[in-house]
Amino acid sequence: MSTNDYPYIDQITRHMTARGYSQAEFARRTSYSTSVISQYLKRKYPGDLAEVNETFRQYFAAQQHYAQYQRPLTGAVSTAQLKDVLGAIAYVAKLCSFGVVIGEAGLGKTMGFREFQRQNRTNTILLTMDRTKRSYTAFVQYLYHKLPGVRRRKTTPKAAFLVDEIIYHLSSLRRTILIDEAQFLSMDALEVARSIQDQTTECGFVLGGTFDIDSVLGFGGRVPENAQLFSRVKVHMVVEPTIAPADVQRVCALHEVRDPEIAAWLHQGCNQPGRRYRWIHTLITAAHMRSLDYDEPICLATVKRAARQIGLA
Repeated sequence: MSTNDYPYIDQITRHMTARGYSQAEFARRTSYSTSVISQYLKRKYPGDLAEVNETFRQYFAAQQHYAQYQRPLTGAVSTAQLKDVLGAIAYVAKLCSFGVVIGEAGLGKTMGFREFQRQNRTNTILLTMDRTKRSYTAFVQYLYHKLPGVRRRKTTPKAAFLVDEIIYHLSSLRRTILIDEAQFLSMDALEVARSIQDQTTECGFVLGGTFDIDSVLGFGGRVPENAQLFSRVKVHMVVEPTIAPADVQRVCALHEVRDPEIAAWLHQGCNQPGRRYRWIHTLITAAHMRSLDYDEPICLATVKRAARQIGLA
């Protein structure tokens, strides 16, 4: 027997190694006995080689076909909102000033912050706030430990000392500080952020979050609670609350989903108030719900089932 009679030996071996399959498992998935697989790999199969090779050809063709629907959604999707957020951050970084990016939940502000950090890892610090970090002291400690090159201390110094250390480190570095979920910051924490930015002329600060930030800063005709911080905001961007059909189609294309019904259904969901981008993630859930080997490509029924699973429909 020539090598051409057994064209799938190397591919089968690599496939079993990559998936961690035993010969018995691979045999089960191809509807053959373990002895057939063993004989084939040893080039000693006594039966109809043409039939076995055709089975393996169809199996690996199916693997390649289904794999395209299993690709996770990595990175950020290039939507109009994302471009606006990245543009606003880049402008603040260039000016080394203060900026604010606000909008309702689920419009991709966090995605934009993470994408900017991914593109500019060496000069971007991303802070994600929550209620446990809202105080002046907690915010200062969080920012200090996010600085590149600082070593953790056995005992945490007083906040005033850490502020001096932060200013010292940032004074010699051009950095963009992104503060996501900034609506959780207390007024004292916002004031120390302003003070640090004032004393580090090469750093820009971008606050991202909900409209609660506006009530503190004084936008929309309100009286600012911190007039000094209000005066330093050079960029104030409100993320548009609508998602264009083209953006939804672009997300679908990432998963090789061409069914216009799926794009239309997702677009309708994306433009309902709240959790807009979570509808986009139904595609990821739908892909992960399917078996890698045997299920069919993503269809509208699969997407709707995924939406129900994550509480959207």
